Parts: sequence; C-alpha cells; structure tokens
Amino acid sequence: MRNAAVIIFFIPFILSCEKKIDWSLQSNPAEQLVVDGIITNEYMPYMVKLSKSVSNINQVPQTVSGATVSIFDGSATYILKESVAGSGIYVTDTSLIGVISSNYLLKIVYHNKLDTAVANMIGVSSLDTLQYALNPGNGLYYVSYVAPTYLKDESDMYKIMIDWSEVTGYPNLSPSSGKVELDYYSLSTIDINELYAPAGAVTYFPKGAKIVEKKYSLTPRYASFIRSMLSQTQWNGGNFDVITSNVASNISNGASGFFAVCQVIKSDTIIVK
Repeated sequence: MRNAAVIIFFIPFILSCEKKIDWSLQSNPAEQLVVDGIITNEYMPYMVKLSKSVSNINQVPQTVSGATVSIFDGSATYILKESVAGSGIYVTDTSLIGVISSNYLLKIVYHNKLDTAVANMIGVSSLDTLQYALNPGNGLYYVSYVAPTYLKDESDMYKIMIDWSEVTGYPNLSPSSGKVELDYYSLSTIDINELYAPAGAVTYFPKGAKIVEKKYSLTPRYASFIRSMLSQTQWNGGNFDVITSNVASNISNGASGFFAVCQVIKSDTIIVK
C-alpha cells in the first residue's frame, strides 16, 4: 500500500509538467551561399567553389555564377575568375603559396552582398607509414591503415590517391575507371556516433596500383567544421546519430562551407607489389 500511495502522490506532479508548445518551423529555408576553398603550401593556382544550399537529400546544388572573388594574403590581392561560365569554380589569376606566418582574407561579392572569411596555416607533423593488405577472397588489395582516428594534440586530413588505370585487365574495376581518392581524418575529439558509425564501403585495387598520400594540417576551427560535417554524413545512420543542423563555418553573413589554409606533405609514390 505504501508503494501505491507514493505513485499516486507523484502523478499530479508528473501531469503538471506537461506543456503544449507550438513550434514555428520554416519549411522552405532560404538558399545560402556555400563556399568550398583551400590553399596549401604548394605553389599553384587555387580555386574556390561557390554553390547554393539544397533542401533535399541528394539534390544537386545550383552553382553560383557572376560573383566577384578575391584573396588577400597581407601583401598582395589575388583575383579569382570563373574558369568556365556557369561552373561556379573561381580560379586565382596567378599561382601562390600558403605560408604559416600569414593570414588569408577571402572576399566574395554576390548580388551586392559581401561575405568574408579569414584563415591561417599551422604546421603538419610527419606521415605515418600507410599500410595495405591482400584480401584472399578476391585477390585484391585494400588500405588497412592510414593513421590513428584520435590524436590528443592535433587534427589532420589525409587524401589517398590510388591509380590502377594502367594495370592490364583492370580498367573498369570501379566507376572511376581505375582511379579513386580516399579521405581519412585524425581528430582531437572522440564522438560516440563516430565509434558506432555504419561500416563504410571498402575500395579494392589490384597489384601494380600506384598510391600517393597527402597529409593536411587542420586548424582547430577547420577540424570543428570537418567534425560537424562527418557527424551528419559518414557517421550518420548508426546507433547514435546527431540532430541535423548547419555545420560549423568560418564564412560571414550566414553563408555555409569553409575557407581553409593547410600545410601539406606528400609521400613518395607507392607501387603495390
């Protein structure tokens, strides 16, 4: 009887906590400018890709044409021109190289609206030894180790370029016709949805493939952008998903995406034997 009395006593308090809330939801959010640009310590022309945000999954984003784009490195201004009309890809008018001692200011003027971003470069540590292994089931190889997924004091991005287009008998092993780029990340954070993320597809390649690896330094702010993007893409669909929201960004005035400056190191070409 005492337990029943306790339950009856708490029922009014439980019911009293209920409150109806009417949320004002925006079903068709306004399109945002989406920026994708990166500068490294490689001497070359650089590009910034502009597009508009989408409201549906798998929707093809609309490119942004007719914008005025420039990059200022503290001493010189580089003008970016659209490479092909309607492409939304803007390329610097000359080659440049990113350095650790400079801040880089990106300016975008589109429909009389100014968006800016400021980025800087930090140093990158040495590469770990990339490892690949043979799958006895199909006689092909796969990348078995790139780097730790967690590093306490730094965050890094890895791009693994694999090319088997010249290997006899394997021109159509993948939709990329024998070439593929794989992205890996080491972050200074540990997320539950990363630990329990759905398994990704494995890329197989034959003996004789060429592998080139690049490692990019990530500033804490760029790493935060990468982390929020992964939380809603590669890490999504597992047992612990995050609530969908806009990813972190360093673009002003409500635009999305990121403008980054990274130091990069490159490995020698590996021939799979």
